[in-house]
Amino acid sequence: MQVLSAAEYERLTDGAEILARDDYGIKVLRQSNGTIFKLFRLKRKLSSAVLWPYALRFERASRQLAALKIPTVEVSGVYKIPSIKRHVVIYRELPGAMLRSVLAANDNNNKYIARLAAFISALHERGVYFRGIHLGNIVVLENDSMGLIDVSEARVKSRKLGPCLRARNFRPLVSYEEDRVALSKHGICRFINEYLAYAKLSSISRKMFLANLGSIHGIYKKACLEILDNKSAVTDGELEI
Repeated sequence: MQVLSAAEYERLTDGAEILARDDYGIKVLRQSNGTIFKLFRLKRKLSSAVLWPYALRFERASRQLAALKIPTVEVSGVYKIPSIKRHVVIYRELPGAMLRSVLAANDNNNKYIARLAAFISALHERGVYFRGIHLGNIVVLENDSMGLIDVSEARVKSRKLGPCLRARNFRPLVSYEEDRVALSKHGICRFINEYLAYAKLSSISRKMFLANLGSIHGIYKKACLEILDNKSAVTDGELEI
């Protein structure tokens, strides 16, 4: 990892718009040409991030996702900035709109939620487990396909995900109130069934997935019980893509 001096950092970010910050300082900057600067701080002295910084995890995940043909950001540089005790990842902005914003701007979101179900299924089939997969980290691209941003917590397994890990990956989708509202308007049961229709799990894996998902969050429990009781189902002909 290269070192970026204070002067170089100030030159690169001069005039940049602050997109995100917290009590510890600036987190994300954007230049007018679409270049993004994502800053990472070391939260604890005793942490795996000391040996494997999140900036490097971000860069590796972006390469792995791109190799799987999953739209994501392309990293142009990873640097250490000793003067501010930060690491920074520099990349080009992914063209499109955040899924959360798209859903907030439209009355009928069934098409987008169904595509979300298909997208998540495709990630799981390719072995991608993304702990940060809330609706603010999914981008709707210009052709209405979907891509991922802020991918430092994305892990690519050597095989498709098993039913338990698939279920666990649904937790971030309901971490935020606005995301829960959007999925609830579409119908939680409908969303799960759409995912299952795309995933095409075996009967045993399907039951394991639903049993685990029902215990992940209360919002999923009733829907999973209904599906397990065969009271709700979505056929291929009912999928909106």
